[in-house]
Amino acid sequence: MMTVLKQAQSINVEVLGPERKTVITFDMALYEKARRLEMLHPEYRNRYIFRIGEFHTVLCALRAIGASTENRGIDDAWIAADIYGPLTTRQIIEGKHMKRAMNAHLTTLLVFFNLYQDVLFKENPGLLESCSHELICLRDVSFHAVNSAHHTEAVQKRHIELVAKLEQHGILKAMEDFDQRNQAPSFKVARSYMNAVLMLLLVVRGYIAQM
Repeated sequence: MMTVLKQAQSINVEVLGPERKTVITFDMALYEKARRLEMLHPEYRNRYIFRIGEFHTVLCALRAIGASTENRGIDDAWIAADIYGPLTTRQIIEGKHMKRAMNAHLTTLLVFFNLYQDVLFKENPGLLESCSHELICLRDVSFHAVNSAHHTEAVQKRHIELVAKLEQHGILKAMEDFDQRNQAPSFKVARSYMNAVLMLLLVVRGYIAQM
């Protein structure tokens, strides 16, 4: 481990100069060893920036979401709806199966957003009408976007147009006001879960953009 760190630092000094810290990406097992080494040997402090690889970062996020989700009704709903069995649900909660966990949280997020939007637009019927054209355009172009770079660019363009329309008509502000008015514990738990999954999706999107 020490040899690897010294070699990485020598390369970093050669390329970027001695004043720049060396950034090294590890999997979880090596990351833990590197952090212990840094704590035990003061000469390694403030010279490196250790980070976990993308795969293990996502797994850690899934475990965190699972810990906040467990015994709050979402895991019970998966089992009651016969979407996942008890064993698979336990794997999802513990973040032991990344693909299943991502699919479970994404599906649950979409369900929550459908319920959320139903109530939001019932209270504010004019908001939906103001952006209906952009929503239809985004839906249509997304339908044709599979395996097509051209249509992918079209989806991005329509998405930007939709976000601009949402901001123009104050829908995002209406969502903030809606969240502040609803302080029921179950609602706050659901919104906290939705925000956590959205943050995870942003992390995954960032990793994909770097590829």
